Amino acid sequence: MKAISRIALPFSVAFICVPSYATLVTTGAVTPAVLGPGDTVVTTGVAVGTGTLEINSGTSLTLNTNPFLTIAPVATDIGSVTVTGSNLGTPSTLRLEGATVNDGAFLTVGKNSNGTLNILDGAKVEIDALGASLNRMAAPYPAGFQVGRNAGSTGEINLSGVGSELSVVSDFALGRIGRYGDGEMNITNGATLSFTGKNSDLNVSSDVHVPNSGNGVLNINTGGRVVGPVYLDVGGSQGGEGIVNLDGSSSSISLSGACTPDCPAGYSYPNQGAFLTVGANEGKGTVNITNGAKITIDSSGTSGAINAGFGLGGSSIIGPMGNGTLNVDGAGSELRVRGDKSVFVVGRLEDGAGAMSVTNGGKVIMENTDGLSEGYVGDRAGAEGLITIDGAGSVLDAGYRLGIGVDQVQAIAGKGKVTLSNGGKLLADYIHIDNGGTINGNGTLAGSTGPTQVRVIENGLIDTGLSTGVIVIEGDLILDGGSLLLEANSMADFDRIVVTGDAIFNTGVMDIILGFMPGPSDVLNFFDVQGTVTVLDTFGGISVVSAPGSGVPLGTDVTVMVGDHQYTASTQSVPEPMTLALVGLGLAGIGYKRKSLKTA
Repeated sequence: MKAISRIALPFSVAFICVPSYATLVTTGAVTPAVLGPGDTVVTTGVAVGTGTLEINSGTSLTLNTNPFLTIAPVATDIGSVTVTGSNLGTPSTLRLEGATVNDGAFLTVGKNSNGTLNILDGAKVEIDALGASLNRMAAPYPAGFQVGRNAGSTGEINLSGVGSELSVVSDFALGRIGRYGDGEMNITNGATLSFTGKNSDLNVSSDVHVPNSGNGVLNINTGGRVVGPVYLDVGGSQGGEGIVNLDGSSSSISLSGACTPDCPAGYSYPNQGAFLTVGANEGKGTVNITNGAKITIDSSGTSGAINAGFGLGGSSIIGPMGNGTLNVDGAGSELRVRGDKSVFVVGRLEDGAGAMSVTNGGKVIMENTDGLSEGYVGDRAGAEGLITIDGAGSVLDAGYRLGIGVDQVQAIAGKGKVTLSNGGKLLADYIHIDNGGTINGNGTLAGSTGPTQVRVIENGLIDTGLSTGVIVIEGDLILDGGSLLLEANSMADFDRIVVTGDAIFNTGVMDIILGFMPGPSDVLNFFDVQGTVTVLDTFGGISVVSAPGSGVPLGTDVTVMVGDHQYTASTQSVPEPMTLALVGLGLAGIGYKRKSLKTA
């Protein structure tokens, strides 16, 4: 993608007289040098080198004709701009408006060195293309801002105070934090970053198929808000890292809308809904939602919009092979998606790695507005996805379907694992665990709109974790080529699977790890099924190994009841791959397959 160049041009200045309370102060290398007190209109670009520009007490500074402001344009610069306060209800304002034949109005903080922009105490910075027709993939490029433009540069925006706002109004309105340099943006104390216009995006160390090695950090707390972008991309640049920290019950990010039907190729897809991408294009990204903060991704009000959602680890637009992490922690903390055919993917595309943790009462909710929302964990060969749901009140609601180790066309895919613990809850009307997929731990599997159906297929696996525990399935369980890994330490201490609906054992096996010597008349029953139990002749029965260190000798007989079928097997030696898994994982999630009843 073509780089966007921002140049401070030779200038002429027009200014008008203002009331005496208005103040505009410059020090050091500020171009044009004649800027001074008063409401001022500048018809050329403004550059702040090693110097300062302060706009306060209700002053307004407008840049038009060549609406570009660059802070720290030269490698040795240390420059800053501060817009602060108001007077008699009139906020201090810096406004960049209009467009040239090549670019919309644009603000660069830290182009080649160290730049800072402060927007404080109710002040405004407005970037407005004034309706110019702009494009992201070709000139004229959009209006917006960037922080940390070139290699070796650093940039910082501090946006703080109720009423303080940085706004971008443009087709393809663009915000970029950390391009080739390092950028940071802090939004605090009720301040707002807003985007208005079609096809807008906010990037934190990210760009489309461009090896930008810069790092970006976006910190939002104490009621700070981001409103209006369609897309938020975090950590989507080769060699770069992006981090978003969203903290506090009044802090929020709202993504909305969709790419227009004429969306340009290479930028997104026509009608693609609002989307959060974390870790793509060989970059690393992390999003932390803590202490009651919220991210809302909403395309429900946009006609024709589909596939609103989020992806961790790879992107079909930005690029594959990323590493993305999402943490939602604490009561009230939430990521919520609304829209038709909404979707999320953890571990996306070839060699993508994604991890999502929902802990201590946090929630991730797919609202399933049209009944077709979906989630996938490890959705391509080589991809790896991990979801952890831990703690009472912690919920992942995938809506209609959750596929683990399976892609969106229900083909065998990468490796996916969902771990439940301490009362965590997973909701989806259909849960498919395929080859490479695992549900691990103890917790509840339930439906989003009614009872769930959990199907373990093609060597997928359910296991109950590091110690004996309980998995509750509020609906039906179907074993159809997969495995159940269960542990028994005594006749009073063993794993249980509670099924409120029916249990059907078509094909597949039960793998049992035995940690005690059962008596001759002892019969283990791992299941509490409230509906009907159906066991077909094609079911592979049980396989038993001794738990490491248990002292259970080879050949010890174990009897297990499955419905009205009774199976007896003798403990066998553990093949080497399984031994390593048992020791290394502490009896959790082994992948050794004793029987393969279906072709992968």
